[in-house]
Amino acid sequence: MKTRKIGRRSARKRAFQCVFAMSFQSLADSQEVQRVFREMPEEQSGMASGEGESAELSRKNAEDREFALHLASGVHLWLEQIDMIIQKYSRHWRIDRIAKTELSILRLGVYEMLHEPDIPLKVSINEAVELSKEFGDEQSFPFINGILDAVARAVEHGEFGIHKEF
Repeated sequence: MKTRKIGRRSARKRAFQCVFAMSFQSLADSQEVQRVFREMPEEQSGMASGEGESAELSRKNAEDREFALHLASGVHLWLEQIDMIIQKYSRHWRIDRIAKTELSILRLGVYEMLHEPDIPLKVSINEAVELSKEFGDEQSFPFINGILDAVARAVEHGEFGIHKEF
């Protein structure tokens, strides 16, 4: 069987799917986030391991799974802050009117921009746009890109107490 490295893109896809699933239920703590994450089929997100993986490949895949769970848990932890920021930058859109697919992608992107200092702003935007192309409709991409671009510019100018280069 051919083996492959899962990769960050597939990890983000799994994190998105977990955040999307979380948007339909009220989760009390990180243990519940882990439960939702574990209950998701890995094949659906492209994160299934290959039989006979090398030890190195297996380690990298485990790191990518951990990254996906870390992102989903971070969104859960910072959800209130993230939603306030999305509300601020989604002109004329109340947060409860944004489709859950787009909202989940936005939540993941905003979390990365604010709480993952090693991930460049452009990468966070690009990855969110790729998710929107896969899971959203034809209007998702410009909507998500516009909001995340505005958030990125605010981050670049230190508006949230952090500074990252665009």
